[in-house]
Amino acid sequence: MGSGSTSFIPLEVRDPISKPAVPYIGEIPGSVKQDMAIVFQGTVPVDATSFEINFMTGPTENDDIAFQYNPRIGDVTALNSKRNGSWETQESACHNPFTRGGAFIILAVINSEGYQVYVNGIKHCTFTHRLPLEKVSNINIRGNISLLVWGLIDSWSTTASSTELKKITSTWTSTSISTTSPFEISNPVSKPALPYVGTIQGGLKPDTAIFLQGTVPADGKNFEINFKTGPTEADDIAFHYKPIFGDCTALNSKRNGSWETQQNESDKPFTKGGSFQIFIAVKPDAYDVYVNGSKHCTFKHRLPLEKVSTLNFKGDVSLFIYGLIQKWTSPFVSIKEKKTLLMGSGSTSFIPLQVRDPISKPAVPYIGEIPGSVKQDMAIVFQGTVPVDATSFEINFMTGPTENDDIAFQYNPRIGDCTALNKLEHNCILHRAEENHKHMDLNFDIDNLSF
Repeated sequence: MGSGSTSFIPLEVRDPISKPAVPYIGEIPGSVKQDMAIVFQGTVPVDATSFEINFMTGPTENDDIAFQYNPRIGDVTALNSKRNGSWETQESACHNPFTRGGAFIILAVINSEGYQVYVNGIKHCTFTHRLPLEKVSNINIRGNISLLVWGLIDSWSTTASSTELKKITSTWTSTSISTTSPFEISNPVSKPALPYVGTIQGGLKPDTAIFLQGTVPADGKNFEINFKTGPTEADDIAFHYKPIFGDCTALNSKRNGSWETQQNESDKPFTKGGSFQIFIAVKPDAYDVYVNGSKHCTFKHRLPLEKVSTLNFKGDVSLFIYGLIQKWTSPFVSIKEKKTLLMGSGSTSFIPLQVRDPISKPAVPYIGEIPGSVKQDMAIVFQGTVPVDATSFEINFMTGPTENDDIAFQYNPRIGDCTALNKLEHNCILHRAEENHKHMDLNFDIDNLSF
């Protein structure tokens, strides 16, 4: 369920419509009834202002709108209905979960009460029925939105997806330790307003970790996470973590009103418009920071850990949730650096992948030998992000490291178009191909991909 969830929900969608052109108007296949869900998956353009999803009684402008779902980016989400040419009383959802350049999965569940809308696994709003459900026959989509697919799910309440979604929703709203999340998060805070200042319940001690999940706006510049000795501006900062997009990640501490020596690390784990999951693990001698399953940096303690009492978040970031993990060293939640890859931002799942010979943050374009022999029942995994201005990228499985070597398989997604698959043979000598099967190189001709 995208960026707001840590669990994979298999959505069994019937009659999917792939990549519909917007504005779009289409009939809802079959009758619309209670216990049906309608799912929309897509992205919000970087220059978006708003979009609409309209549940209509027919295909024309003169037909009634039973439910209009209208997110206004950076503002509220307006909910309304239109009858006999006149708009009725507008309602507003207090939270807007969409970011420019960000991906989403919208799930509109229809029940006896009305339309319950979930975005990226988190309940967004409910709109009570105003027009008879049996009159709803068409979906109209328009505005600043790019859709990958939309479709229907029948008998929603009996699906495994419904059960899992209830578990995930309860994770974000519970104030006790969650047993339904892959991580035992105590005292979770859901969708905190920024800037945020809050007390760390029970304080910090070794073998605990702070967990944060959220998104970076497409026009973001930087954000900060501060571990402080108190809630005021005058209090010391034991650890200041500040990704500055397109530059570096600044690490520092502040004591008696003065900043100390800054430590700079890469900003590569973060992408404008992308989502993230951060673990800040507290060790006896340092803070270890992991972003989307990979270790990002270490910051040695400068102030006594027992003095840290407060967390402060501010800047260009949208947080879905943060909380405390009490037993970080437990194998259940521990990240084994360079051994296990957790599929984080932009993925539908936290999948522990046992990866050998990992190459971390390769410079692109990249050419490198595949360690060991290439054989059947092998998988090669790539984790990264697509920049918001991307046009295409390539992954080439080659018989050698030079431009003259053959390409056994070229994987070439062209953003907004198709994904091209091809091969390149400079000659057709069979024995050479057989020999080169024992030795293969990988080449990334990728100006538009960040690892």
